[in-house]
Amino acid sequence: MRAEMQRLGGGRGGRAARGGGADVTRASTRDTRPAVVFVMGADSIPKPRLVQMGLNDWDHTQIVMGVEAGDVLVVVGAAQLMAQQQEFQSRMMSRMGGNLFGGGMGR
Repeated sequence: MRAEMQRLGGGRGGRAARGGGADVTRASTRDTRPAVVFVMGADSIPKPRLVQMGLNDWDHTQIVMGVEAGDVLVVVGAAQLMAQQQEFQSRMMSRMGGNLFGGGMGR
């Protein structure tokens, strides 16, 4: 997947690679950038897929290449991500006895 990201211009401000770049025209790749989305597979398991993102207004994101009509995208909401992060932090705190740095405050 790393080679595909580089081919699509990853790491260079979203510009397409020179030479044998992506199938998107040069004019449209100027304002796009590579990203990964998750598409629900036939086996009901989300699978990563490389896409090219276009315009984004923080509420909507244009995908200009990489998904087909009928693909089901898997979206994890911010609230769910925060809950998972909180759960992880709680587990770590309990393993360390409530001290993030492990052990006690030795002198």
